[in-house]
Amino acid sequence: MRSIKPTRAWQRQVQYFFLGALPLVALGTFFVFLGIALYGLPFVTDADGSTTIYELARLGLLVIGAVAIIVGVVLGLRGATRRQDNALALLTADALAPHLDDSYTLVRNINRFGGGYIDGVLVGRPGVLVLRLLDWEGNFLNEGGNWVRSKNGRWLPTRINPTKQLDADIETVHNDLLKEGIENMPIYGAVVLIRDDPYARLTLKNPKILASHLSSLHTRLQKTYLAADRIDSNTVRQVVRVLLEES
Repeated sequence: MRSIKPTRAWQRQVQYFFLGALPLVALGTFFVFLGIALYGLPFVTDADGSTTIYELARLGLLVIGAVAIIVGVVLGLRGATRRQDNALALLTADALAPHLDDSYTLVRNINRFGGGYIDGVLVGRPGVLVLRLLDWEGNFLNEGGNWVRSKNGRWLPTRINPTKQLDADIETVHNDLLKEGIENMPIYGAVVLIRDDPYARLTLKNPKILASHLSSLHTRLQKTYLAADRIDSNTVRQVVRVLLEES
């Protein structure tokens, strides 16, 4: 099995900083200094003797400049904090590699430029498998599409719902493939707990989407995703290309 990540991730970092953050911060700084400079100039009165327009201009420059700087900083931070790689996806690749040949490709760390993040997508002749990877500890119950965890003797909803997130990821992949004319693609999903018992206990009651510990993922996939070949090698290569280009 091949494990790859989009090579254009560093380009996204540059785009966020140089095409967004840097010009905004520079422009905002210019407006702020211009607004401050106006405070040092003599008042220019309006026709009626007031200084309303002058004061509004000074204040407007300061506000616009401050907003531009804030937006630029946010863009810069977003670019700087985009994940360079996904350690959990690397662990998953290591776990699956002994069981899968080179006809399978795990595309990991998918940072989509339009927003959204996908941990990894496994592509092979059985189709597409979208992965939501969790480094959780505790006692969890997945019933249908709901997730709860045991805390102080009570079952409470988890902070995030991985099944809901995975549904959205599957829809994203489906739409990206449709845009490229790839229809009727069999797409599966799996929520994967990286840690095993006793660190992460998982109870399942009619789960909406496959949920599994990483240690038993391959075994569980044999009954679902890996049960049959559904697409040809040409289509596999097309799907991998789309995932890399959309990242």
